[in-house]
Amino acid sequence: KESEEKFSLFLKNSKGRVLYVDFWASWCKPCLKEMPASKALVEKYKGKVGFVYLSLDDDLNAWRAALKKYDIEKPYLTNHFRIGPQSDAAILFDVQSIPRYLLIDKRGNFVDRNAKRPSDPELEEDIQRLMAEKIEN
Repeated sequence: KESEEKFSLFLKNSKGRVLYVDFWASWCKPCLKEMPASKALVEKYKGKVGFVYLSLDDDLNAWRAALKKYDIEKPYLTNHFRIGPQSDAAILFDVQSIPRYLLIDKRGNFVDRNAKRPSDPELEEDIQRLMAEKIEN
């Protein structure tokens, strides 16, 4: 529950920039297969796009081991939350299977609840389109 509260606070504090949210787990082979492409996106858009990883892992140690093994925890670039499979976020977005991705615009609107995978070249077009949008205060 604490991780979910931190995620909610993070969302509130992230208005003004595009966010890409990744629902994953340490035991999910398709999720882990996407990690190299995801890491490349993080490096390309660091400082411009927020990357959020929401793990459905129940096992804290398995989650921590996966972060280390796949070299995906860079606190200055990404935000990681272990929310678990029965979390409010997983239920809210009806996460029935993973990997699952979301795109959030600068206003905090969920513009794509089934966003493209990191390995899909068209994802960058979606991200760049959202980055180019002007928001009025």
